[in-house]
Amino acid sequence: MLREIFIGPLRHWLLLIGALGTLWWMGATQLHTHNFKLFLIILFGLAIAVVATVVFNHNKGERITRETLEDD
Repeated sequence: MLREIFIGPLRHWLLLIGALGTLWWMGATQLHTHNFKLFLIILFGLAIAVVATVVFNHNKGERITRETLEDD
């Protein structure tokens, strides 16, 4: 049942949890108010790491959407 709700590989969900945890930590410590340059470096680095991980570790044939994608 949970497999139908959480579509995608476990590594993507763990990556999402890690990114959200990092964003929460930056907000909780108010990093954006006292060290904005470090905040931006972490934010851009996190974004690049998440996108690169998803793009380069994608296996052909993995289910990523509920509906099938049709070729035109």
